Parts: sequence; structure tokens; C-alpha cells
Amino acid sequence: MVMVLGLGTGIADQLRGFADVIFLGGLHLDARGRCNPAVLGGYARPRRRGPGSIVLSLVATVKRTFLFFERHDPRVFGDSVDFVSGERQTDDELLVVTPLAVFGSRGGCAQVVLKSMHPGVDFDTVQAHARRNWPPYTAARTGGNRR
Repeated sequence: MVMVLGLGTGIADQLRGFADVIFLGGLHLDARGRCNPAVLGGYARPRRRGPGSIVLSLVATVKRTFLFFERHDPRVFGDSVDFVSGERQTDDELLVVTPLAVFGSRGGCAQVVLKSMHPGVDFDTVQAHARRNWPPYTAARTGGNRR
């Protein structure tokens, strides 16, 4: 037997606190963990459209957020995002997974840091595919904050 929940049921359950983790994708991320899944460039004439931001309004109701990006390059990781579609609470946990590494932040810390690199990927490769030392890489480089 398969049970399928409609979007309305899922949103209602999440708002009532029944969800403790959310999985999302996006187009753009900044060093504070703000995600833009809507558009890149101007909204009226965007360079690229994403899946949209309907579920990001629910991020504030969930304690753990997992973001997945299909690319790991400077276009994904920016100093700022074109649109802040949703912003997590700083006391919540964030985990960001890319093809090269895992980034994240713990409660109380707004800054996203490198937590680990995938097998076969070294630090220089991760840094070469990012924008100007985005985000701070010191924890993983020195062996700290790895999980």
C-alpha cells in the first residue's frame, strides 16, 4: 500500500511541527546560508529560472535543513544572493551537499564552513572550484569540524 500526501497536507503537517528536517535544492547560496531557488539576474528577465521558493517559507519551522547543489562552482557560491527567498534561523542546523564537499553550520553560527570533502577530493580541488575562499575553509583544512 502506498500513501501519497498532497502539498496542502504536507504544508499543514510541517506548520504543526510534524517535520524536523527539510531537503531542498537551489541556484545560489551565500556564506550565511541564504538560498535562492527562484531566479538569477533580474526578476522580470532572469538569466536562469529555478524551481521556485514556495517551500522556503517553511524553512523557519524546521530545525534541520539540507541543501543539495548539482554544481560546485563560483556561480553557485556567492558573496550575496540575487534574491533571499528564505532565511534559516541561526539556531538551526544547515547542511549543504555539493559534488565535491559538505558544508554546514551549527546552531548559533550564521557562517557556513567546510565540514568535509568527498572521497577522492582534496582541499585544493574544493577551493579551486569556489569563489575567493568561499566560505572559510580553515576547519576542514586543519582537520577540525569534520563529521
